[in-house]
Amino acid sequence: MKGNKHIRSWLKPALGLSALVVLILLILTAVGRRKNSQIREMAIAVAEVKGEQATMDVESIRRLLQKSFGFGFAGKKVEELDIHRIEAVLEQDPFVADAEVWVDARYVLHVLLHPRIPILRIMDGKGQDYYLDAEGNRMPKSPKFWARTLVATGDIPPYVPDFKERSAYALKDLYLLSLDILADPYLLGLTEQIHLENGEFVLYPKIGRQQILLGKYEHIPSKFDRLKRFYRDVLPYRGFRYKTIDLRYRGQVVGKK
Repeated sequence: MKGNKHIRSWLKPALGLSALVVLILLILTAVGRRKNSQIREMAIAVAEVKGEQATMDVESIRRLLQKSFGFGFAGKKVEELDIHRIEAVLEQDPFVADAEVWVDARYVLHVLLHPRIPILRIMDGKGQDYYLDAEGNRMPKSPKFWARTLVATGDIPPYVPDFKERSAYALKDLYLLSLDILADPYLLGLTEQIHLENGEFVLYPKIGRQQILLGKYEHIPSKFDRLKRFYRDVLPYRGFRYKTIDLRYRGQVVGKK
């Protein structure tokens, strides 16, 4: 009996070690098999962004990868893939904010694209026609990318990468004004277009033909508050006969028919 106990006490660690060795071998075998396995296909998807409308051309992304790597990915071994490089190439596209790439258990190469979300389209009538995204990055106009945004027109200075850091630059004020409108559901639902002329802003509503004279980019919360009170308390009783709603004078709203 003592001998059997001694054998059992020795056998348990040995069996445990054997099981561990077998497990390691299975893992190594699976890893080796995965590395030598071939990609069956590539699946490209665009992540949905709640509350935003933007579309991307998936086929142009496929062509970008083909051009950058010189081959399609179907049939390539998993070990030959440089996932980080694929993501880096995708994130160089001006319409892509972030890219996630991975291979699933069925050896499908997945590409998930997170699109940049434009907030403003610049159309100055002098050749400038592009988007700004929420971070102030420039996005080129493309027939393969569509988004519904505010539109800006007028005397808009050229885009420069450091425009947000400049102390006095009208494009900076325009960008900040766009963010202010986006942050206010009422103003966002009201505003169709922002026009810049002589350093002052004019808003055009989606409904009606009024010009909302906002003036310079200053005291914006007060101006927005006065505008909302005017639409709520005055227009329902006097109608939409006003051609201009002037907010440039502190504490006042001047409506002209």
